[in-house]
Amino acid sequence: MNDMNMRANPSRGYPGRTYRFYEGETVYDFGYGLSYTNYSYRFLSAPNELQLPVLSSVGVELVQIDERISCKEWRFNVRILVENAGDVDGSHAVLVFVRPRKRMEGWPKKQLVGFERVFVASHRATEIRVTVDMCKQLGSVDGKGKRVLALGAHVLMVGHAEHVVRVSA
Repeated sequence: MNDMNMRANPSRGYPGRTYRFYEGETVYDFGYGLSYTNYSYRFLSAPNELQLPVLSSVGVELVQIDERISCKEWRFNVRILVENAGDVDGSHAVLVFVRPRKRMEGWPKKQLVGFERVFVASHRATEIRVTVDMCKQLGSVDGKGKRVLALGAHVLMVGHAEHVVRVSA
């Protein structure tokens, strides 16, 4: 292996690397097999829409992050109910991912935005909270090395549960 790029390059037959960029058929998803029991998830609260003040636009669908007044203002909390549906008590790493609803070339297919380890007794549920930083976790880097945020729908995912957050300017 002499290609260290993460992103896929179809012209060279390179499938990409890691759960973020690999384009081939997946045998096991990232995080698969971390527990001996089964869990289900439900989003209890997360924003449906976020409005950003635009200071610098990089086209119709992208906003440059570097010129934001303060990225600290662009964090939000997500509350998730985690239910242990199995017969065994378990300690479980809850992985929260995000993906843009519309696939963008060069962007990750999905990206880990937060995780929380939680103990859940058999047939019980507990609530977790994950903080999402829009500047760091919903954005990507463009071809010029500038950090940008895509406007439009972003899908938060945990297990089979999904929640859409629309970002507009």
